[in-house]
Amino acid sequence: MVHWTGRQERLQIPYLQRFWGFIYPWLIYEGISMLVTYVFAFYMVMTDPDFNPTVGSVLESTLRLSDQVYAYYLELSLVICLLTIPLLILFFSLDRKRERRADFTVETWQHAAPWGFVLCLLCGISASIVLNHVLIYSGIYAMLESSYESSAELLFKGNVPLELISVGLLTPVTEELIFRGLIYRRIRWISNALPAVLFSAVIFAVFHGNLLQGIYSFVMGMLLAFVYERTHSLLAPILVHVGANLVSVLLTESEGLQSVYLEGNESLFLLVTGGMMLLFVIVFYLFYARIRPARIEEKGPAVTLDHEREEQYGT
Repeated sequence: MVHWTGRQERLQIPYLQRFWGFIYPWLIYEGISMLVTYVFAFYMVMTDPDFNPTVGSVLESTLRLSDQVYAYYLELSLVICLLTIPLLILFFSLDRKRERRADFTVETWQHAAPWGFVLCLLCGISASIVLNHVLIYSGIYAMLESSYESSAELLFKGNVPLELISVGLLTPVTEELIFRGLIYRRIRWISNALPAVLFSAVIFAVFHGNLLQGIYSFVMGMLLAFVYERTHSLLAPILVHVGANLVSVLLTESEGLQSVYLEGNESLFLLVTGGMMLLFVIVFYLFYARIRPARIEEKGPAVTLDHEREEQYGT
């Protein structure tokens, strides 16, 4: 069974508390990122044999080196995720405990069909390829590429195993805990699904820090929130996100696959785009039409599914 809570008509949360609840998971991630970066910069300073330490010089050198340590961005990102995930899981579990209180109306649903989670992985892979190809073919990628170059240099450095672990696995888990497990679900306490999907997608886009990734992240953010709402399981958007990030790493680091993007291969480019678009449509249709976990009970003022049927048919 899966417990889910949507909009709470009786729940009164002050506006400042709502705002704080939406932003502090993100701020915790950013704070841990800064702490790990400066600790590593401090370590580099203190282990430099040519450095003459004083209080002022240590601080100055640490701040100066904080830019240079991004050469180790993937390694630092892995550490940041490993430090952040346990905290996010704690907050996520505290939210679930809070939802068991009497002022929440909690719905109980069956688990989504296991094969639906396979669809989530395929959905992420196809959506990522289609969206990237649309951005490239429309010219948006060329116009905004400069804003993305610094991020791409940090993420993709040829260390494929580390990229697969950090970018492909740990980053999706971390971001889904923040943006769907905490932020989206808290928005749902005070909003219907559609505004929550749009608002959480905007926050997800702003988080990525540049316009090109922002456009990509906004569209993906809506898809991720939709599959979370549909399945009531955080595993679903995690798998979509993992699929999207893994295929991005493989496409970026594979010279053979990169040939699809080069000039002179437009027919191949469009063929791949069309094939992935067809795959996405099929997968999304199967997901939308077949993944419908049944509500099996509710507590609070709501009624059970059996009572709803009795009222509907007058039995």
